[in-house]
Amino acid sequence: MKTSAELKLLCIYFLKFIRAPIDTVKFPPQIRFRSLLLFQALLSSGFGALTGRISAQSWHLWIWFFTFPIINITVSSLLSLILLLTFKIFLKREEPFEKIYSLVFIALIPFIVFFPLFSYLPPLFLVCCALTALLLVVGLVENLKIPQTVAIKTVVLISIVFLLIWILNQIQSQEGLGAL
Repeated sequence: MKTSAELKLLCIYFLKFIRAPIDTVKFPPQIRFRSLLLFQALLSSGFGALTGRISAQSWHLWIWFFTFPIINITVSSLLSLILLLTFKIFLKREEPFEKIYSLVFIALIPFIVFFPLFSYLPPLFLVCCALTALLLVVGLVENLKIPQTVAIKTVVLISIVFLLIWILNQIQSQEGLGAL
């Protein structure tokens, strides 16, 4: 299948995901990895540009347009690697990195979509974290046949790390505002 056809398929999948995320994550699209990366970069660029556009500074549009895809792909890669190693070490199972990455990307779609609002509604990050955790557990259990208890424990530990980073970021932001 051509890249353009796969991108169209991913756009349709994205729209279905917006309507029914839990049902949609059970059936990830079967496409080439490079098409998935391209779609993730384009989607992240779009929402990154939106983040910059609603910012008070006009030059933020270009910064977020280029940096958000890099951040998003890096986070997706790290989470996928953590899951890959967890399954390899604790379950003695090898899963294809591309399949894990696909599930992680799908689970992170709420972060991509709501990212422009995080600076205005910081607790929205917590809602997205909970939704992403739920989607990741469902995806791991339904697609990779990971035992539910292992999936839940793994995702909860990863979520705790994300929450700690968010808390530290909120404290640092408040200290920065207090210095002004």
